[in-house]
Amino acid sequence: MWHLEKIPKTLHVYWGNDSISFLRYLTILSFAKCNPDWKVKLYYPKLKHENKRTWASCEHSHKFAGENYIDRLFGLDIDKIEISFTELGIREDMAEPFKADSLRWMLLSSEGGLWSDFDIIYFKPMEDFYLNNAENRNIDTLFCLNENGNRYHSIGFLLSSPGNEFYRFVYKESYLKLDISTYQSIGSHLLNTHFPTLSSAQDMFKHLSMANIKMAVVYTFRDNIDQIYNSNVLSRIPKLAIGIHWYAGHPYSAKWENTITESNFRDYDTILSKLIRRVIEDEWLI
Repeated sequence: MWHLEKIPKTLHVYWGNDSISFLRYLTILSFAKCNPDWKVKLYYPKLKHENKRTWASCEHSHKFAGENYIDRLFGLDIDKIEISFTELGIREDMAEPFKADSLRWMLLSSEGGLWSDFDIIYFKPMEDFYLNNAENRNIDTLFCLNENGNRYHSIGFLLSSPGNEFYRFVYKESYLKLDISTYQSIGSHLLNTHFPTLSSAQDMFKHLSMANIKMAVVYTFRDNIDQIYNSNVLSRIPKLAIGIHWYAGHPYSAKWENTITESNFRDYDTILSKLIRRVIEDEWLI
């Protein structure tokens, strides 16, 4: 049962390229299989950017050159929505990650629901989300702030209510702070700047009911990405995890994104391959 009554049971994802890897395709496939009662909305641009990097940092420095699952993606029984960014007042001539960030804030501020990055493999339903209980029925704003050591926001798994004022503020700020030479200029940098603590957000939006999502829900391997591909010890995944973010923008993940396909994932004895077996073969290994 879904107890977070203010949060619509809708998943929002965005893809802006002509090709997509098997691992990314699994984001929607795994979520839909774990959550058959949720609506899944896949957004794609009317006009695609040539996707030249305009930032100097290493994110997305490797191009995908593996097997293309785009037809499989658009063949799924989900809602597919073409987006004209011009009509939304958003620049068309910027790389797709910036478009995704703009759309993220717009949808979380207007429709509400769950925003997911396209590099998470889900293996448990949203009903198992540790904050999903009757005591939290009035929560309307959820973000993921790491409060241990360096404070920073991760923005690949966020939830909100329709007409959400917190995310409306972030969306408006994205118009002012866009800098295409800085990869996260309208991504996590916005939240890091304005809301370094949960209390700083609560103080600004006292009428909202907020919660901070624990990093372990999807970001278990943020500090040791290599373990996803080199370890086969599933006990490394904590009980409260419902998915694994495999950090597609990281150079280490690029090799595996190009390599792993539906036909060869069984050749590897890794955490990743075991999670894929859960999705493809319905083997409950966790």
